[in-house]
Amino acid sequence: MCDKKDAEGAFNLLKIDCLGLTQLSVFEDCLELAGKKYDYLLKIPMDDEEAFKVLNEGRWAGVFQFNGIALQSITKQFKVDSFNDIVCVTALARPGPLASGGRMNGLSVAMVLALSPTHTPSSSPT
Repeated sequence: MCDKKDAEGAFNLLKIDCLGLTQLSVFEDCLELAGKKYDYLLKIPMDDEEAFKVLNEGRWAGVFQFNGIALQSITKQFKVDSFNDIVCVTALARPGPLASGGRMNGLSVAMVLALSPTHTPSSSPT
């Protein structure tokens, strides 16, 4: 078994993160239990206040990617008010930002985006 760096360095392989098959199976099972089809997921509003409340209250059990300690820790520091906030906290929980040694205590997601105005076009909501 080798990790990402071993695979890239020794074998010249590229590691690509994909949504796990297990998680896709969970989605499929949930949809089946609810009697819904895949297009139902496309109709879920991206501004659901209840969903943000769940994240802000730390009720992460079963929420994809929020089961990890890093993302939970970062989410506790920010108030999630939009889908873009979820994108930001998820990006901050990646190995690169975590390994940078930067302190994020007390920062809001808006402040993080404001730190680098050159990235505003690429970090704006789409």
